[in-house]
Amino acid sequence: MAARRRHRGTTTERGYGSPHQRRQRQSLAAWKPGDQCAHCGQPMWYRWLIDGTGHRVSAMHLAHNADRTGYLGLAHAFCNLSDGGRRAQAQRSVTTGWQRSRV
Repeated sequence: MAARRRHRGTTTERGYGSPHQRRQRQSLAAWKPGDQCAHCGQPMWYRWLIDGTGHRVSAMHLAHNADRTGYLGLAHAFCNLSDGGRRAQAQRSVTTGWQRSRV
């Protein structure tokens, strides 16, 4: 059975259209090995990584600020995705009022 995917919108609808992609290309061109991550402050050494399927994936993302009106700079992909996950979870818990099953 094929997995169904929810339509999340185009890259432009999600805020990653051509202006974002241009800015990311410029930031990656200016990047030097050892530059600091915008989230954790640790050095970033690799521009590309190879995933489990053998495909090349970006090791860095251009991080938005919390209200998505500007950019923080380049960040580790892990740090940027983790930050987004934390903010999304905090928003869900505030809006739904759900409590965790364990304290």
